[in-house]
Amino acid sequence: MCIRDSACFAVGERFDKGDGAEINKEKAAASYRFACQKGDMRGCHNLGVMMINAEGIPLDRNGGLLLLDKSCDAGQRPSCEQMVKLLTCLLYTSRCV
Repeated sequence: MCIRDSACFAVGERFDKGDGAEINKEKAAASYRFACQKGDMRGCHNLGVMMINAEGIPLDRNGGLLLLDKSCDAGQRPSCEQMVKLLTCLLYTSRCV
């Protein structure tokens, strides 16, 4: 599918957003997973969000939060912000997406 972490992330974005390719959330999630496994924290972030929102993959809030936490720890501010948003929502309401 892809070799380098940045290439995997770019492929994921193309499938996720339909930029130069047909939107395919399953392929986007797979590409983000490869990017994350290769150390691209942007891939971890996007895959985490997809897991939390059940986009192209089954709902997995715990797994998504773990990926956001990993990405946040690596300095990805959007992941930190997403975690705060989701955790705040979970504290005050029963439905968060």
